[in-house]
Amino acid sequence: MRDKIPCLTLKEIYGSDYLQDLLKNKDSEVLTSGFHKKNISNPYLDGYLISANLNDIRLTYQEWKITSPFKIRVDHHTPLIKLQFELLGQSAYEGDDHQQIIIPSNHYQFIYNLTTHGFLNYSTHRKVLDIHLPYSYLEELLGSQGFSKLGVKALINKTNMTLFKSPLIISTDQELLIDQLTSHNYKADFAYDFLRCKANELILSAFVGANNALHQSPWSNQDIAILNAVRDYLKNNYQQDFHLQDLAKMFGINEYKLKNGFKALFSDTVFGYIRKMRLTVAHQMLLETPLEIKEIAYLTGFKYSHHFTKVYFDHFNKLPKESRKPIKLK
Repeated sequence: MRDKIPCLTLKEIYGSDYLQDLLKNKDSEVLTSGFHKKNISNPYLDGYLISANLNDIRLTYQEWKITSPFKIRVDHHTPLIKLQFELLGQSAYEGDDHQQIIIPSNHYQFIYNLTTHGFLNYSTHRKVLDIHLPYSYLEELLGSQGFSKLGVKALINKTNMTLFKSPLIISTDQELLIDQLTSHNYKADFAYDFLRCKANELILSAFVGANNALHQSPWSNQDIAILNAVRDYLKNNYQQDFHLQDLAKMFGINEYKLKNGFKALFSDTVFGYIRKMRLTVAHQMLLETPLEIKEIAYLTGFKYSHHFTKVYFDHFNKLPKESRKPIKLK
């Protein structure tokens, strides 16, 4: 059954064997946000790719709607060094040497391969952010923020394949950073500086998270699976009012594990996560819709517009009306 899944080349999927060359094509679009954009359409998927070169750092974000399962043959003869944030869907790599890298939805992983020869398997819709960077830059960045050389070596052993012990859960703050990276409205040099700053924040957060994960987690795999399911539910139902007791009953977990496990895994409380989800969606609605502020407040789960204004200001350090794009007169 597995052999029936078509095996494609990067060129068949993207139109080029190298993603950095893909964005140099005439049909790629240069965005004012600092990204280049390329639409992707073939019998297996529809989507797009945006990429930004920031000197030592290269950001690549992709959204795919997969119409038919497939696998891709990958052969890199030069070192592949990146952080991969799998926001939706799953990435499954199997090397010719039978090494495997599985990154589930809502998880991230660090990858350091001297050479890469194998297959990537895809069967579900996907959203993914990759941050490519040289090892020397990563080592210098971590060192500048207090990581000792021994601490860096504990996380990164320069062998043929280096990974964190296991894929790590993407935190609420990381979700917010990724959203800021991919949907900001800055332009020109400021856009470039903004992307570079946020990318560095995301890189540091990933290695701080990995460092913390070196310590034994008190939560079982079953607890983690349930807490992931809770977060997915909250992500899709953030407008509703919740009580911890009701959520605990809904997912068959006690309140202590729900409260403390959620905080430990996602670096945020249940209600802090809901608030950030509401504010993130409200921010996008302010940018992209003509709806009144009080209506946006209501649609995102805030009962009173004055409370929304206060919470929004505390989070973004500006009033909701200051996030509005100026209306262009015809």
